[in-house]
Amino acid sequence: MKRLDPLKRLPVLIFLMLVISLGISGYALFQFAITKYSRGDYFYLATRELEFEFPKSWWASTYEFSNESGNVYYIAAYPLATREQWVSVLFIIYDEKFTEAYMERYGLDNVSHALLFEVERTYSDIKKENEGATLNVTGRGIINFSRIEASYITIKVRDGYVDKDGNVHNLTATFIAWIRGTSQGEKIYYIVFYGVEEEWSQPQVQKAFEHMLNTVKISGGKENDESH
Repeated sequence: MKRLDPLKRLPVLIFLMLVISLGISGYALFQFAITKYSRGDYFYLATRELEFEFPKSWWASTYEFSNESGNVYYIAAYPLATREQWVSVLFIIYDEKFTEAYMERYGLDNVSHALLFEVERTYSDIKKENEGATLNVTGRGIINFSRIEASYITIKVRDGYVDKDGNVHNLTATFIAWIRGTSQGEKIYYIVFYGVEEEWSQPQVQKAFEHMLNTVKISGGKENDESH
């Protein structure tokens, strides 16, 4: 896979290709989670950036991208049974250097502007693949979970995905973002819960996502760090 400057492309769509590929590194991580962090019906995944629980019927993978702009860290979780009508939860973290470059490059003043920018950029990329796709914003506001206050936008992209058999599906996604102040600057965090609508809306999938949110913990986070 060609290495691209992540500032020039949407991280969600870059990492989606990596999620689908199910690389060896993701398998090794998943096995580590099984042997070290089994908790009843869930696995507890602890990474350098985030910690959270996910169902044992799901898979987890990680990837890190580094260049002169800084570091971007990705975590993906998705049901093992979903293949064509997929659904995934992505956690994307920009380090302090990358956050500064990202906000300056695109003229973003705050996390709400950054969140809207990523929604618009996602839709633009989908339109390149399917000109007939249309966007509807179905919800937006503030969400609180695990002592984190974040902004969110939920969207539906009608006719946003065409599977390998040529069947057209609606896509649904919730984008969540917050910025945390650290001793070295600010880091932006994204959580993107997205997929084919009929899979995304399943009660067990919604329950799994809610559980992840309710167990999210910033690795090494301090009580006096600012989240906004």
